[in-house]
Amino acid sequence: MRLVYYQEKLYLSLTKAESDELYHAKGRAIEICTTSLITLSEDITQCNLQHLRDVENRIIELESKVEKYEKLN
Repeated sequence: MRLVYYQEKLYLSLTKAESDELYHAKGRAIEICTTSLITLSEDITQCNLQHLRDVENRIIELESKVEKYEKLN
């Protein structure tokens, strides 16, 4: 099980076995092995960093547009 951030969206990537387990456990909680905690924690950190970079880039774009607009007026 992995979490992936791509083009401003968050995705859950599962192996076939994990996908089958989720399918058969519809509506119920499933157990996740505690050895996955480190990997999932690293995935969440990576996703957060990428998302923050995207937000910063959008802010920079907007500031640039505001600056151009203010120069015109």
